[in-house]
Amino acid sequence: MNKTLKKVFAGFAAGALLFSIASAARANLITNGNFATGTSAGWTLIGPAVAVVPYATWGLPGTYAGSAYGAVYGFSNQASGSALRQAIATTAGTSYTLSFDYGSTSIYANFIQSLLVTATDTATSANILSQTVSTAGSGTTLNTTYTLFPSYTFTATGSSTTLNFTDVSASTVSVDAFLTNVVVNAAASSSIPEPETLALLGLGLLGIAAGRRRK
Repeated sequence: MNKTLKKVFAGFAAGALLFSIASAARANLITNGNFATGTSAGWTLIGPAVAVVPYATWGLPGTYAGSAYGAVYGFSNQASGSALRQAIATTAGTSYTLSFDYGSTSIYANFIQSLLVTATDTATSANILSQTVSTAGSGTTLNTTYTLFPSYTFTATGSSTTLNFTDVSASTVSVDAFLTNVVVNAAASSSIPEPETLALLGLGLLGIAAGRRRK
């Protein structure tokens, strides 16, 4: 193998390594974020009015976000205050993006449901993110139940960050709120090439090698 081809293969190897690092950085840190297990595996349920249920139980047949299950708040007209919680491994000083899908189902229009979303340092309980989202959606089918798709960025202050999703709705009578598709991954870094960039780099190296072989 000539030196030029060795350089090409070395370039591809380096590119593959960078691609694997970039993919790992974008991997979802949340366990069971779409509740596809049909259980609360990975989550801590706080309070009596939150559960993981089949959509079909709520008259919402089919799947959403690749799952036939969702987390429901306020069922059986129970009061708000219940929460879902999960701690994830983080790196201090690193920024992360949190996204999720939220909505409600009701036979009545404009029954507002609200969710308080917080991220805290697990060791110190210091707050690093606090956002409240509200939906007046009253969809009774899956494709209209989920009406909010928030995305937030937070910077970790320690090796573990705890995420809380707490129902703070003023009323839960004749309306239920749903949460699913929870995703947390490291925010995109300009120091890690995107896959498209790596592909172009590889093609360029191949072009250089082919040109030298023709000379």
